[in-house]
Amino acid sequence: MNGSRYLKVDIRDHGSPWRKLLVIEVPSEDLERAFQDVVEEFRSRVQLPGFRKVHVPRNVLELQFGHSMEHEVLERVVKRSYESVVREQKLEPISYPTIEKIDFSRGKPLTYEAQVDIRPKVTPRDYLGLDVEAKETEVPDQDVDRALDELRQRTAEWAPVEREAGEADAVLVDYVRLNAKGKPIRKTEQKDALVELGASGLLPEFRKNLIGTKAGDHRDFEVAYPPEFGNEELRGRTAAFSVDIQGVRERRVRPLDDEFAREVAGMRDLAELRSASIWRSWFSV
Repeated sequence: MNGSRYLKVDIRDHGSPWRKLLVIEVPSEDLERAFQDVVEEFRSRVQLPGFRKVHVPRNVLELQFGHSMEHEVLERVVKRSYESVVREQKLEPISYPTIEKIDFSRGKPLTYEAQVDIRPKVTPRDYLGLDVEAKETEVPDQDVDRALDELRQRTAEWAPVEREAGEADAVLVDYVRLNAKGKPIRKTEQKDALVELGASGLLPEFRKNLIGTKAGDHRDFEVAYPPEFGNEELRGRTAAFSVDIQGVRERRVRPLDDEFAREVAGMRDLAELRSASIWRSWFSV
């Protein structure tokens, strides 16, 4: 078992000498520190009825946003620990890692596996005296187009529209969970929450009931939480919600033009962005 400063790491060949399997274990203390960071960030962003901003108790935040907070913590901890292992083990990845077998429980170490291709070690032989013609890497236009489109997708914005919400839209809502008598549970009330209807982690009952709504609509519905849901209070239970739709938001992807090149990529114009040497280094890996 190879060890970094605080991580436990097992590095194995995985099918070929240049494909590695990293089995990484992150201490529970690091997870708790990451949770505290996320809690503080949520405190600074949300406003809940009955509490002053930045003074919402942690247990209230976890009750309201537990699933989102766990997702954020996992994303950060996996990214940071993987990058730390790559740096400390002096690996040279030539591909993005495939993350699998995440084992996560509060109060316990996090373990996961990462598969990644690394730059093969080549020992040059009999190369002295050889004539070599250096060639500049040519990047096909379609590869640059694809990369630019990915950049546009990542910088898309949600714009208000006056129509019913479709599957690819988001809705701005006020919602509250109801108790067994149908009365609002005030500590669960949320204002101006943006719900992306196409998000992979959205519970199906929210998607089903909010598609087709428009500003001014109201919906009451029940949500069946899965047994593995992050919030223990809701795990495996059914809860009722009252939702008021404040507006519909459409995802707007910016046009690929000179303004986009300047504001997003810091280039003079689109021509410079398309010809930038970054694409040669990006696609020559």
